[in-house]
Amino acid sequence: MPSKGGLIRNRVLLSESILASDALVDMTLDPGFRLFEIDLIVVKPTDDDVELELTVSQDGGATFLGGSNYTSVRLVKITTGALAVNASGQTAIIDLCVNTSSEGIAQGSETNNGWCGRLWLLDPWHNGARSHGLFDGGYVDADLNSMRFVGNMQFRFAGPYDTVRIIGDAGELESGAIRLYGLEL
Repeated sequence: MPSKGGLIRNRVLLSESILASDALVDMTLDPGFRLFEIDLIVVKPTDDDVELELTVSQDGGATFLGGSNYTSVRLVKITTGALAVNASGQTAIIDLCVNTSSEGIAQGSETNNGWCGRLWLLDPWHNGARSHGLFDGGYVDADLNSMRFVGNMQFRFAGPYDTVRIIGDAGELESGAIRLYGLEL
C-alpha cells in the first residue's frame, strides 16, 4: 500500500501485541477508520506444523463467527515447488497460511521459523454487504526453504465486525509481534 503521495495519508498504530506464549491475539477495530493493516512480525508458534488463522466478532469479542462465514483464495509459492492455488470454499475460519508439511516445508518452532506478513481489512463497518480483506506474507522453515502466501478473504455475513482474532490452529503463539494500524485515506 502506498504511504506517501499515494492513497494512504497516515498509518496510526492502534495496538501492539508482543507475544510470549499467547494462545491468541484479539484486536479491537477503531470506528474512526475504514481501512486497517495488521503486521505479523516473526510470529512463531510453540508447536510444529501450525497454521495461522483469522476470525472476527460482531459483538466486541464476546463471540467469534464460525459456521460458513468466510471464504479465501491463496496463492502459495514454495522455494522447492511450483505455484499452487488454494481456495477454501465456505469455512468457519480463515487459514492465512496453510500447513505445507506434505511439501517438505512445515511451519515450526525452530530458531529460523516465524510468519512475517501483512493483512488489510477493507471497510469492516459496511452494513448490509460482504466485507473483504487481503493478505501477503510467508515464512522460512528450519532448512531455510521459504514459503510465500498471498490471497484474499471474504466475510460472508451481512453487517459490520469490530474485533479480529489471530490464532494458531494448535498450541500457542510463542514469540513475535502483531501490530494493528488504522489507515487514514
